[in-house]
Amino acid sequence: MKFLYTLLILLCMCGNHALAQRKPPATPLDYNDRLAEVTDSLYHLGIEWGSAFRKIYTGDKDFSRLSAQRKQLQAFVSRKITEVRALPAIGKGAAVLKEAMIEFLFFENRMIETAFFPMERFTGNSSGSEIEAAVKLLQSEADKEGKELTKVHTAQKYYAAQNDFELESREDQE
Repeated sequence: MKFLYTLLILLCMCGNHALAQRKPPATPLDYNDRLAEVTDSLYHLGIEWGSAFRKIYTGDKDFSRLSAQRKQLQAFVSRKITEVRALPAIGKGAAVLKEAMIEFLFFENRMIETAFFPMERFTGNSSGSEIEAAVKLLQSEADKEGKELTKVHTAQKYYAAQNDFELESREDQE
């Protein structure tokens, strides 16, 4: 199982590199899929950060080791903001979907700065109350993230309806 998880992460990382080098999408469905790949990849990077966080939280509490994952997340988000901005709008309502994705990515960037980055200052000598306060902030930001992602999904549904295609349901994707 661990091998499969590692393989999935590697494929996502390689896929992200290929995404930057691909031709612009040709159809509205391709456009939607390209933007959906961004949230999927970001989700997997977040899972990786969360796994590292749990390991450190239950271990030596040297949260400075989260720096590598956080920097990877920040670089990914910055790169995707640039790529999505440069992506030509394809189909009716593409500007709405594009703007929702860019706003989501800016939210992610702020969340990384305000909730992820501050965690790195904690050590085994940090008080439990300091760490718990930071964890509560992170949980609060994660709740807001869900609302921001809902805006992207709403824009996707609108875009799909405008361009006569159906989105895969969440169950179909799993």
